[in-house]
Amino acid sequence: MIIDSLLKNINLLCHGTIVDGIEDKHHFDKLIDAEVFGLQGFLWPSVSVDNLDSLHPVPEVFNSEKQ
Repeated sequence: MIIDSLLKNINLLCHGTIVDGIEDKHHFDKLIDAEVFGLQGFLWPSVSVDNLDSLHPVPEVFNSEKQ
């Protein structure tokens, strides 16, 4: 598939690639095993800037104060 070759070449130069345009389960199924950092699109609900912390919880080690 062309997408596989394209993603392979992009990943050689760009680490942390996020594929946009995942709009339905068909798109998700095609790319779930792709070697990319993430997938985004209308398949997932939007999240406001104020709620970004809910997407990726901060590890506890970053929440504790230095003594």
